[in-house]
Amino acid sequence: LLSKSVKFGDFEAESVKPATCYLFNSYELKISKIIWLTPSLLLKYNQNSEKQFDISMKTTYKGSFKTDIWLSATYRRILDAGSGLNNAFVPSAGVVFSKYYLGYAYELGLSELKSFNNGTHEITVGYNFNGSQGRNLKDPSYRPDLVE
Repeated sequence: LLSKSVKFGDFEAESVKPATCYLFNSYELKISKIIWLTPSLLLKYNQNSEKQFDISMKTTYKGSFKTDIWLSATYRRILDAGSGLNNAFVPSAGVVFSKYYLGYAYELGLSELKSFNNGTHEITVGYNFNGSQGRNLKDPSYRPDLVE
């Protein structure tokens, strides 16, 4: 599964980057008709034996006019970092309007390295080609009570 080389007949190629496996799990909890909580866990492992986990909590406000607003907090830990040099806290926020979304995240290091790094900013802009917020009968997150 994590082989560094791939062979196709007489042709053999070797990967420059290590293969990475991800395991992700989340669960949506309906607090009210318009408020949802989504705890999640991400585990990451690669061929160089680097292991990482993220634990997150996301709160989503399901507004009218096909608009969702969400806030999230993530704790990230790289398990092979020895003294914990790669711990981070990542607050983020975003809005989804119909087929469009916009998000912002700020990764703040929690180690001795934070005096050398002020954090990382991330802006995400997107378009959902699968319809309004991906809510359809094939989507496991489809919630008919929220469809107008």
